Amino acid sequence: MTSTCGDGELPPSAQKFSSYLDNNPDLKLDHIRYSVFGIGDKKFQYFSRASEIMNGKLVKKCCTSLLANAGETKVDVNDYDEIFDSWSKKVKAASS
Repeated sequence: MTSTCGDGELPPSAQKFSSYLDNNPDLKLDHIRYSVFGIGDKKFQYFSRASEIMNGKLVKKCCTSLLANAGETKVDVNDYDEIFDSWSKKVKAASS
């Protein structure tokens, strides 16, 4: 789960992980199954861009998406409650 900071940037909590992925070009994570839940505010130009960035990095490392939408769910910060509940149930079911 990630939010977008500033002008479509990764939040500080995700930057270390992102750098690790970038600095290890031969790293393959094909044993990892994932889903990204991005929260942002649609009034900004780069709405939930951090989730797009992180999803792209995981795809490049050969991770497997748990959900059919290429692993990424983007929602507006004002609408996330119901969508998060549905998403989390789908991820839990796919993880079993």
